[in-house]
Amino acid sequence: MAADLFETYVVTLVATALLGNLIFPDFAGAVLFPIALGAVSIITSIIGTWFVRLGKKQNIMGALYKGLIAAGVLSAIAFYP
Repeated sequence: MAADLFETYVVTLVATALLGNLIFPDFAGAVLFPIALGAVSIITSIIGTWFVRLGKKQNIMGALYKGLIAAGVLSAIAFYP
């Protein structure tokens, strides 16, 4: 199930690496940068799942938004450097 999501992710990653190589042929960082961003995003998404907690008198969307916000903030902090 979700093979479609993985395929979309990989195609996008390969496309950005290819564009980076075509635009900056002598700069290896142009190929590694999209891979590094993807790796950081996956790690922060996993950490974001730890913030999804459903307390008493809360709806499910509130718990999911907490995880989304946590993953977004962690990604922004990791992307800054």
